[in-house]
Amino acid sequence: MQNRREHTGGLFAVSLILLASGLGAIDIRTVGATPGEDRFPSAVRTTGNPEETRIIVAFEYELSETDHDIYLAWSANDGRDWNIRQGATAKDDERYPRLAMGVGDTVHLVYQATDTLGWIYASAYNFSWVKTSWASTWSKGCQHPDVACDPVTNTIWFVMEKGSGQNHNITACHMDGVARTYDTVKVANDAKDELYPVVACDMNNVLVLYEYHDGTDVDVRGATSKTTTAGFTAVEISQTLEDEFHPEVVSTNKGFEYVFQTGDSLYYGYSASGTSHEIHPVAAVSGDVAPSIDADGLSADIVIRKDSITLSHFRVEGQDPLTVKQASAKVPGISSGARQVQVVTKGDSAFCIWSGSPGIGSSNIYGTWWSKENPFAVAERLNPDYDPELVVTPIFSGAECVISFIPATEGHADLGIFDASGARVRTLLSKRVLPAYFTLTWDGRDEKGISLPE
Repeated sequence: MQNRREHTGGLFAVSLILLASGLGAIDIRTVGATPGEDRFPSAVRTTGNPEETRIIVAFEYELSETDHDIYLAWSANDGRDWNIRQGATAKDDERYPRLAMGVGDTVHLVYQATDTLGWIYASAYNFSWVKTSWASTWSKGCQHPDVACDPVTNTIWFVMEKGSGQNHNITACHMDGVARTYDTVKVANDAKDELYPVVACDMNNVLVLYEYHDGTDVDVRGATSKTTTAGFTAVEISQTLEDEFHPEVVSTNKGFEYVFQTGDSLYYGYSASGTSHEIHPVAAVSGDVAPSIDADGLSADIVIRKDSITLSHFRVEGQDPLTVKQASAKVPGISSGARQVQVVTKGDSAFCIWSGSPGIGSSNIYGTWWSKENPFAVAERLNPDYDPELVVTPIFSGAECVISFIPATEGHADLGIFDASGARVRTLLSKRVLPAYFTLTWDGRDEKGISLPE
């Protein structure tokens, strides 16, 4: 099925052709037999503009086995309506996005760009991304990065795995968000594997958690540093005598709160400064539940993948005694593995997101609310409906012009420039895309680089 849009002006025309794959056109609200996968969602809630609180989600979109892009979705009305666009456009293979809020309304996005750290940042209300390249040398070999920002001191912390084989180590980078000066430091440098680091910081302390694999056991370990200096001290997290994995951590006004799992239990942890820790069992689990946590200082929300179709939510309140409230819901099939489920806390409610597929086809990103009054609302696809749009500014004059468009469906997009006779003179885009906002620049030249007449 073909969907063609044209914009004409002067002697040239720009044409956008969308080809939907599978047996007919793919409705973006219905999963079809698409080759792409939407995975590894990361979510934050903005705090800089009280008049418009946004939920922002970044996720990895698989175009092919060697070509992944990072997409952004955001909602200004508590997750009921969503906008979607590309967040990172580069020639690299971009994977494993992670988000953090910084000073004011600044949102930071990190990802694995082939094998280095990719970092861009922008206002959470206009997404005019500032691209950086400062990490391309020292972060070589980067995998599974994470980021945390302190909105008071404007300190930014990056953590990542580095290494190969069975000897991955955890590296951190501390950046002064004002002066843009930075220091890199080893968080952990044992002869065994240290994987999947996560980081949180406040104006005084930073806490890094990670998995330590010694070939026999898997333990969750930790390290702390002062927020404004790069020097880590190892801290003991847990001694459950079981394999411990999938840590996630957040900072609140009362300290650090985190979650991890063992083979049969879900654990919640708390630390005021990152040095001494209280560990509490939350629930019995089985299998790989890959928990996520968010907190606001009054309560913590934990979400797990209970099984392939059930999402379980726990709200943890208080410390002594610890109160745990639980709710579960049947949802579309949840993608297996770590970082496929995320949660955002907002007062008495929490927004849960996940990667999943309700049937045969590729995974998509879904979201739903949990609240005391309504434990789990109806799940909604984050990808919205769009009317196709194609805009050219200014109208062709032989000089540079900007072409923007929003595809109506997921599919192969072919964007070309044609002369008055209908002959194609330039191809600007030809690849599979999501229904997102795209902006491309045409320099007025043909395929051979020759300037075309007005």
